[in-house]
Amino acid sequence: MVVARRTYFAGAISLRGAASVESGRAILPVACLLRSKQPVIDSNPATDREATCQPIDNTPMHPEYPCAHCILSGSISGVIKAVLGTEDIPEIAITSPAAPGVTHRFTNLTAFTEEVANARIWAGFHYRFSTRVGTDMGRQIGEYVVKNVMQPAVTAEPQQLPRQGLVPVGR
Repeated sequence: MVVARRTYFAGAISLRGAASVESGRAILPVACLLRSKQPVIDSNPATDREATCQPIDNTPMHPEYPCAHCILSGSISGVIKAVLGTEDIPEIAITSPAAPGVTHRFTNLTAFTEEVANARIWAGFHYRFSTRVGTDMGRQIGEYVVKNVMQPAVTAEPQQLPRQGLVPVGR
């Protein structure tokens, strides 16, 4: 019931997050709900509910669909690919204070966006479909921004500032 209500309310109360009957938010992570034997959740009598399943972190108070982290990583990917013309990039390394000593390295934008999407799924915050839609949406936004918003900078000849360092403003 929580997943059905979560899907229904995601559009209706988008910024208030996923809904359960009791509190306006999902109680169990998506990954646990997928393993439930209840037909309303996965319609598969061969799957059993895993009663001890716990989320890696608290279920966030935002919609499950689409994945906002994936929109962000997709838009980064879209901008870089549109500017450089390729998904292959010089190596970037990312660290986080939340995972001391762990460094993630990427030389390909697809690998980067897939890792972001997988992390959201493994945490139990999103379904695969939501991450795919979010990543694709982000890529389209990134490409649109490069083609329609980012324009070459137009520079003028250097101007000499007045002695006081201030430039009079005409009104």
